[in-house]
Amino acid sequence: MMSDPTPERPLVTFALFAYNQEQYIREAVEGAFAQTYEPLEIILSDDCSKDRTFEIMQEMAAEYKGPHRVVVRQSVVNAGLLNHVLLVSRISTGEIIVVAAGDDIALPKRIEISCHAFSDPDVYAMSGDDIIIDQNGKETDWDDSRIDRRNAWHARSQTWIHGATAAYRAKFLNRLPLAMHPVFYEDMTFSDLLIATQKKSVRLAEPLIQYRYHSDNLSDRLVNDVARLRTDVKTTERWKRVNQSKKYCLDALYFLSESGETVSTEELKRLNREERYFFFAANWMSNSFIEKFEYLYYAWRHGSIKSAIVRVFGSQTFHVLKNVEWR
Repeated sequence: MMSDPTPERPLVTFALFAYNQEQYIREAVEGAFAQTYEPLEIILSDDCSKDRTFEIMQEMAAEYKGPHRVVVRQSVVNAGLLNHVLLVSRISTGEIIVVAAGDDIALPKRIEISCHAFSDPDVYAMSGDDIIIDQNGKETDWDDSRIDRRNAWHARSQTWIHGATAAYRAKFLNRLPLAMHPVFYEDMTFSDLLIATQKKSVRLAEPLIQYRYHSDNLSDRLVNDVARLRTDVKTTERWKRVNQSKKYCLDALYFLSESGETVSTEELKRLNREERYFFFAANWMSNSFIEKFEYLYYAWRHGSIKSAIVRVFGSQTFHVLKNVEWR
């Protein structure tokens, strides 16, 4: 039986999001059930999978005998990651929403540790670190520089979020409108919205999950800059997704400002520039003559002028430009 919330121990929602992850979902659900924090609501949510992910969730929920409240739901149609998160936030009852992926495994004290960050009422989001496992669940540390990178990213932007380990105040998510088009980067989106609305996010240097690296989620960071120029189909697809995120942020911030939320003018300008840059970058092969020069302008503002020049003027320029110092 779920215990009653108190000011010291608010009700938390552990939201597990899955899509076509039948191979890993059982371990992910077991990680949710093993959480030591109470009171806890667990929402197992499937985004219209084509495999047995949802059926496994249903079976495990039916067999669960623990203290946490468990809800199982499925999207009618595939919503995309951002809307999947927002739809679940609308049915959750927790003050804090801890998000989890269907191929990762939450450590038992993940929520206990995460909740400490929200003792500060000004904190609207938090994230932590991870232990890397492979597709078979074996711990591996091939990316031992990731912690230093995250520290640097968070130092540059205090709202930077490691999405796999993130948690949010429900009132932040519940004010956001649903996206009119699929958006697949929820952590980038929420980070942009937090900084634009001058909300606080914290980073904890503690492992909260076992983060599974496998063929479907290997990061583009493993590909060096020259190799990226040879894999433009994958790169431009990623740029399209980033553009979708930036476009949603602009729409959401307009909606929030109309509702009385204070929105940073400087951040709106930045998001406008980034939306334009990723639009032109994603469509670089079909840009008109004028659009190519717009692409170069926004690439210069974005700090990506070298790769833009290569795409506009040809790969032979790479050797000329590689030793040039650019902004």
